[in-house]
Amino acid sequence: MTRLDASLWRLGIEGLGEVPWGTHFCLFYTTEEDLLDLLVPYFKTGLEDHEFCLWVAETPKEVEHARQAMRESVPNFEQYVTEGQIEFVTYAG
Repeated sequence: MTRLDASLWRLGIEGLGEVPWGTHFCLFYTTEEDLLDLLVPYFKTGLEDHEFCLWVAETPKEVEHARQAMRESVPNFEQYVTEGQIEFVTYAG
């Protein structure tokens, strides 16, 4: 990955481009599909950029939906899991 400015980070979210490190944003969504449509590219980009990714979901069912969406969208996804580059947890632990 080539950055124009080392303090900017790719988010993988269409329309946002690169943002300064530490940027926060809020998302309002209606369906789980809306949420996955945003988060899958976000996490995919993080994995491609060799970052550690932590996906926190409300329920084990939502964790499984997130895993499945990543499997379908990210080549070699299981390798990222095996190498410990991404983890999925529920917020209750």
